[in-house]
Amino acid sequence: MTVPAFITTPNTCGVMSLLQSGSAFNTGLLSTVGAFQTSLSAAATSLLNLPNVVVGIVLSDVEGLATTLTTIATNAIGGFLTHITGQLTNLITNLSMSVGQASAQAGLTSSGCGLPSLGPSLGAGGGDNACANISNLFGSIIGLGATLISSMVGALANVTNVIDQLVGGLLTDITTAIADITGFIGTLSSLALEVTNMIASETAAIAAMLSDMLTFATANALFSLFGNPCANQVLTAVGSPSLLSNLSGI
Repeated sequence: MTVPAFITTPNTCGVMSLLQSGSAFNTGLLSTVGAFQTSLSAAATSLLNLPNVVVGIVLSDVEGLATTLTTIATNAIGGFLTHITGQLTNLITNLSMSVGQASAQAGLTSSGCGLPSLGPSLGAGGGDNACANISNLFGSIIGLGATLISSMVGALANVTNVIDQLVGGLLTDITTAIADITGFIGTLSSLALEVTNMIASETAAIAAMLSDMLTFATANALFSLFGNPCANQVLTAVGSPSLLSNLSGI
């Protein structure tokens, strides 16, 4: 007996090596998000230290702002870090499934039974673009996530700049400074909400995709089983008239 060999290409070993070493995919976003989470926590700590160095600052305001920064760090950004880690871990499975879903929809559209959960894309190139829905599933790792983090880094830089000026004695108008910090943190909170919504949207899209593909696979399996005389007995006994009619091609 001859054991068939796996299909290989001249670069198969190279790809295997990258996968085994853990360097097949660019995980820079993980480091960026992790560093930003640390910076948020550091900024919160700096705020709490302000009453010791700035005379006349309202302690309750500072504590509230520090709590907001800590919440953003532990909730939205922590959740984002977990989400994209999972996205990278399950990349091949989910990417293969999403391509299969798009292919299934394309094949079924002419038959009048498209997969409605594909829906419009969050990114450019929606409509009839077969690849448009990929951004609904992987926006966090193909651009949208990086854009949101970049915007949050800018807002946090504004916060820390005001804190540094307060500590250094360059700002004497405490009320205005606190108002500025409050505004910048408000921007951070809005961006954090966008991150949370992005995670929820991708999670829902992946769940819908898995449901669609399981249904599609089950439909194909039923046609195959209906042709088996043994399985046919079971399906004939429990299948609805509509199901049996479709399976038999009537």
